[in-house]
Amino acid sequence: MKRRVCVMIVLALVSAVPAGAQILGRDRPERPNRAVFGSTKGLTGQLLTVDGSAGAGALNLEDSNVAGSDLNPTIWNSFASASAGASYTLDRAWVGLDSSIETSWRRYPAADENSRATYGGATFVARAPLGSRTSLDGHATVSYQPISVSTLFPGLFGGGSSDASSPAAFDSHLFPGPSGGTASGSSSQAAFELIGETEQYVTGSAGAGLTHAFSARSSLTAGYEYTRAGESSALSDRDDSWAFVRYDQEILRGLTLRAGYANRQGTYHDVVEDSAVDRRVRTDSIDAGVSYSRALSFSRRTHLAFSSGSTVVSDGGTRRYDITGNATVTRELGRTWNAAVTYSRQAGFVDTFAAPAFSDSVAGAVVGLITRRITASAGAGASRGQIGVRDANGYWSYQGNVQLGVALSRVIECSFEYAAYSYEFDSADFVPVIAGTRAAQQIAQVTIGVWVPLLERVRRSHAAR
Repeated sequence: MKRRVCVMIVLALVSAVPAGAQILGRDRPERPNRAVFGSTKGLTGQLLTVDGSAGAGALNLEDSNVAGSDLNPTIWNSFASASAGASYTLDRAWVGLDSSIETSWRRYPAADENSRATYGGATFVARAPLGSRTSLDGHATVSYQPISVSTLFPGLFGGGSSDASSPAAFDSHLFPGPSGGTASGSSSQAAFELIGETEQYVTGSAGAGLTHAFSARSSLTAGYEYTRAGESSALSDRDDSWAFVRYDQEILRGLTLRAGYANRQGTYHDVVEDSAVDRRVRTDSIDAGVSYSRALSFSRRTHLAFSSGSTVVSDGGTRRYDITGNATVTRELGRTWNAAVTYSRQAGFVDTFAAPAFSDSVAGAVVGLITRRITASAGAGASRGQIGVRDANGYWSYQGNVQLGVALSRVIECSFEYAAYSYEFDSADFVPVIAGTRAAQQIAQVTIGVWVPLLERVRRSHAAR
């Protein structure tokens, strides 16, 4: 166990997190070049795809106390798996839509046990110019997914958390997209599902932001967002509203001074002995610091990005002060490999916890092509944190994965994946019952996947890149 954890930490320190999809961004063609795995993200104005997979593998639960599973924790439990899904992306000059739905099944013959999970979501963004220097942005997002390791510890997977100081919706319109032109994305999600009882939950948010540029180097941004999460018997329903104002001044190329204030007020709706009980939490964030994003002078293939801020979280009786921020170093290795490492310090709301969470996470991955038909990736992450402002529940978690894909054609892929995770909470406070207080899992599986584009329209040639 200790040896496997050490291997995961080493992987985290030498590898990187893949970048998410971006709309309204007019990014350049994807790097590294995926050859026959070729995703058309960044080039396609409209894309409709369907995908499916079938496979087999084995699962080892090790030392876990998750609820509702009859699997033998002392052996590798074999299983058969399948998945089916569809996705639709629309990217226009001022409007973008990204949506997908995926259902996965797994059958364990020895335990006569089945598991099933559904992942679905849609994000709509729009941008309207109100003048030569003023623009109005809006977005609406809804997602439906199971409680899993990636939603318990979003810092390890690069998403799923609402950072109190700077939600991504107004900064870059990032959101999870299709699996990059292959059908391997569903198997990666399933590898980090909790074994036992499956609980789905819903998250929805909507907001708007107004930006005015005083010059090419300075701007003022203000925005508002409302979020609702829960609709599950395993989670406390939560709604929160977030408002902010921020001034940005670029002092050097890639280096920006930021000064702003954000206020977020959330309410957890609990049920205690059949009576409704509301718990209110307030966060006040001072977005005073610097952000930097550009290629380093000694190598245009190496890119550094970082930002900083601070926040105060109060539950009405106790206040906690924290410094927040993140830093990412990415490296292009030739035309076919990417590597990076990311550190993140967060304080804010996590959909699957019944109280605010504070965490320090390091995560990474390396991805690229061995040959034109063979792709490989490896990643790992580690996180340590606390849940709750007072009487906090501490935790630690680790994850690692390795994946190898072989393109049998442009739409069919055979992939092998090994993934492992481990976590432990000090107590059961603020944690979904189905997650237990500790879990450790290893999974190995082979999958045949099919990814078929039904509709694909390339952007017009004059569209900005």
